[in-house]
Amino acid sequence: MCTEGKTGMSGEAGEQLFGALAQLCQRSGELSWRELLETGLALFVQAVGASEGSVALLDEQGQPLVCLPTETTLSATLCAALRDPPSSWLQREFSPLPLPPSNTACWLLPCPWSDAIPSALMAFSNVTTPLPQDILEQVTALAAPLFHNARLRRQLEQEEPSHSAQSHPPATAGRPEPSSSEMPDVLAHLAAAAQQVLGAEHLAILYRDSNGGRQLLGYPAGLDFLQQLERQHPLDQPLQLVDAWEAPPALAEIAKREEFHTVLLLPLRMGEQPVGTAFLSRDQTQLFTEAEITLSKNLVQQIAWALKGIFSLQASQRREADLEQLNAVITAVNSLSDLGAILRTGLASALEIAGMEQGGIYLWDSRENVLRLQTQHGLTPENIAHSAICRSGQGLIGRAFNEQRNVMGRALPSGLPHTSSTGKDTAALQINIPLMVEGQTVGVLSMSTPRDDVWLPETTRLLESLTKQLAVAVQRNRIAQEVQDQLQALHHLYEVSAGLLTEGSTSAVRFLLLRTLSDIVPAALSVAFYTLQGGQWLRTGVYTSQTQIALGILWEKGPVEEDETQFLEACLRERVLTRVNERRGRACSFWRPLAAASIRQVLYFPLSLPDGEIFGVVGIALNEDFRLSPQESALVWALLQQGTAALAKIRLYEASRDGESRLRAILESSEDGVFLVGENLKIHYVNGRSLKLLGISDEPGSWEGRSFPQAIARVRLESRELAHRLVQAARHIWSEGTPSAEDDAPADFATRQGRTLTLHRWPVYSSRQQLLGGLFLLRDVTEQRTLERMRDDLLHMLVHDLRNPLSAIINAVEIVQDPTMKDALQEVSTIALSNAERALMLVNAILDISKLESGRFELHPEPFGLGALLQSLDRYLAFAPQTTLEINAAPDLPPVLADREAVERVLQNLMDNALKFTPLEKGLIRVNARQEGSWLRVEVYNSGPPIPSNIMSRLFQKFNTTEYRGQGYGLGLAFCRLAVEAHGGKIWAENRPAGGVSFYFTLPIQTS
Repeated sequence: MCTEGKTGMSGEAGEQLFGALAQLCQRSGELSWRELLETGLALFVQAVGASEGSVALLDEQGQPLVCLPTETTLSATLCAALRDPPSSWLQREFSPLPLPPSNTACWLLPCPWSDAIPSALMAFSNVTTPLPQDILEQVTALAAPLFHNARLRRQLEQEEPSHSAQSHPPATAGRPEPSSSEMPDVLAHLAAAAQQVLGAEHLAILYRDSNGGRQLLGYPAGLDFLQQLERQHPLDQPLQLVDAWEAPPALAEIAKREEFHTVLLLPLRMGEQPVGTAFLSRDQTQLFTEAEITLSKNLVQQIAWALKGIFSLQASQRREADLEQLNAVITAVNSLSDLGAILRTGLASALEIAGMEQGGIYLWDSRENVLRLQTQHGLTPENIAHSAICRSGQGLIGRAFNEQRNVMGRALPSGLPHTSSTGKDTAALQINIPLMVEGQTVGVLSMSTPRDDVWLPETTRLLESLTKQLAVAVQRNRIAQEVQDQLQALHHLYEVSAGLLTEGSTSAVRFLLLRTLSDIVPAALSVAFYTLQGGQWLRTGVYTSQTQIALGILWEKGPVEEDETQFLEACLRERVLTRVNERRGRACSFWRPLAAASIRQVLYFPLSLPDGEIFGVVGIALNEDFRLSPQESALVWALLQQGTAALAKIRLYEASRDGESRLRAILESSEDGVFLVGENLKIHYVNGRSLKLLGISDEPGSWEGRSFPQAIARVRLESRELAHRLVQAARHIWSEGTPSAEDDAPADFATRQGRTLTLHRWPVYSSRQQLLGGLFLLRDVTEQRTLERMRDDLLHMLVHDLRNPLSAIINAVEIVQDPTMKDALQEVSTIALSNAERALMLVNAILDISKLESGRFELHPEPFGLGALLQSLDRYLAFAPQTTLEINAAPDLPPVLADREAVERVLQNLMDNALKFTPLEKGLIRVNARQEGSWLRVEVYNSGPPIPSNIMSRLFQKFNTTEYRGQGYGLGLAFCRLAVEAHGGKIWAENRPAGGVSFYFTLPIQTS
């Protein structure tokens, strides 16, 4: 060793430095790598009496990783020189630097795993107290692992993302990391240094590696000794055996075989966690002193921290590999769209990261409130059947889901068992991690292994990151599925709504509604439609799938059982969904056959409008007892609203159609012609009577939709006046002005068929006073005008005929009052009486007809023979001597049951009528009577002219004298008709082919 002529440092100073370094080893776990280097450098600067110092951590090629302190001349000089180091630096001694200042020394510290590679280099300026050789060796053995520990920890901190942005000098690019195969070499050099310092012949270290396995470093016999010792005496404090030959037999046997005596056993700890045991032995019986034991503790602690650094490096490397794998898995998961493939990929990666053999992923089934096994690896069919379903809070898996935290433990019977190599289920170490997204648990990742491994926090964090990604993927898949389901539901709802709104009958809407509900509601077996008719509930529609024919027999159309009625009424009363399941329905008689048909619940939905109009209730029978999801419930309610709207439309349409049909029936049965013209001058409606009055043979439906001008052109062919009036009426309706009274007054028009018509028109307004069109009415007043003319003629005749008798009566009275006319008194009174009777007869005829028409004419039927009455008719020929009367009546005619006086007046009127039209010369009147069944038919024939056809239809009406002015009052035949019909008989007239006219009437025969 080169000392530059300086004197060596005293042994006391070396002992102080050694003790300070030992204390620094104990505190190394509390300090950062920078604090560890700076504190150690300060101890050396003080021990060698230098003015300043610098320390550099070197990589495997001797290049500087970092130089401390920064920004000093010595550090800059040292780092610059290290880029091309001299060969003398590779010696374990102080050596001069070929750089100013001249009084500079350097000291190399060896790498724990290689003699040829330095771990650190210290440089000092103005060294006054060089270290003695023996002290140098001891201090080097302690300082080298201390500084190397700082080097490892710096490498670890440099790999952490949170420290990557600090201003530390970066590691050299391309620097190789220590591999796992090099770790035992590191510990071996550390153990060799401890063995050298403590003067022990043998040293062994038994420790657990980062995977939990037991590893032995050093003396092989130490493993046997430690294993035997652990069985007898668990080690938690340092233990020294003065003479192992005197130890218990198993330990003594090993000591004698290996020929060692004194043994020192020290526990290795990382904080409070034991990680192994150190074994030191001496071949002679020589106790370890208190100082050596203290030093041993420090050395063992340094070894423990070296182990921690090694484990951390291994964990870092493993974490880096796991992160790469995790990133690959996340990329793969995000690229997949199939949920099954996502779960299988995630499970395989989780098992690889955790180093476990089997596991599964459970997802939450919100419909049945259970966790379902979605994918698995390594499970037997028995395992799958046993653990396919798990409830919240049940077992380790259920606890992880319910408590939203990781749950680790031995698998319980309700958990995920492990299948051993023998094929038997054994209790296994199980880890269960909930799949959570946005505070909601969607499933659980469960894995198990038969090994009693140490579970590292880094593994848990990786798995938690993986489960978060899986939870996001599951949620994303569910949202996508829900969106797809909602789109399909909306499309389905749109199609069904269009179908419902196009159906034209209630039965068709019911069938489509029930069939659609059966398709969209999960587990639906049958769907029924209930209506309330006359206070009784009826099942008016049922849809059952082909696979449930037997259920269709249970739910058939017809009356509803009384105990089911309570649920239907509650459903309508509360206007909400009513659920009937085993708990609510088991006491009801209608439920038992349904339960036997695998029905677990029935859902009743009300169908009603917001205004309270009720359309019925829909019942859905299901084979599962669950609640509809919000999406399913919303779809069902939307469909029911569409169905209700369709039923309301049909009800309104049917009511409108019925109203229109009734209105059309009324208008078609009307004797008036009616047609409606819309605002667009299109004909909306025309009844058949309108066309008949105009003499048009078209069908009324062919006119609907025609334009009003086209109709006017067709009407003009029948009546130009009517066409002109229609144009004027339409102009007034669609104009804002008010028509004059002259324009508004209806006028008569004649048609080519000889009819007399009047036209009425009215504008049609909506409830908002908006003009909708015009209503036109054609009325046939032909008969009315005829009757009016007849009335005028009758009035004229009455006035004329009553005036003559009254005038005669007045003249007669005046003559009676004249004293000079006493000789003519008899003749005058006769004339007055005759005229008075004539006036009275006219008045009585009018009164009798009025009574007969009103039903107030009293008949006094009695049986009498008609033959005698017929024979007395010859008295009417006193004023017609040239007319021949023939009476043909069998003497055995049965008597009739009739009012004799009324029958006599009928014969008198018919005789008067015959005399009016029979020629005065060679005229013939013939009266025939014969029996026809229970009736007696009488014929009065005259040889007069035939009756015109236009007169024949109204021959027996009152005042029918239009064609025969001066031939009476038109009352006689009217009385005949009323009197005969009052007896239940019939009267009619016929023109005879050979000439003449016959009048017939029938009377009832007296029966026994």
